[in-house]
Amino acid sequence: MIYEFQCKDCGAAFEVQATVAEKQRGLRVMCPSCGSPRADQVLSSFAVTKRSGRVGGPPRGCGPGAGGGCC
Repeated sequence: MIYEFQCKDCGAAFEVQATVAEKQRGLRVMCPSCGSPRADQVLSSFAVTKRSGRVGGPPRGCGPGAGGGCC
């Protein structure tokens, strides 16, 4: 898994690749920009792709212009 961090000293954002087991044991991270060990983990943004290749949006057949009706 990839975990994202932000340095508390210089503000740089960086990523650390680690297994879930390593994360549970406690990661010791170091900012690659300034070498500080003081960093906060930040929430990652992600996108979910459906098998159809479409990302997000209302399901087919719903919403305005889709033939009316309710979902």
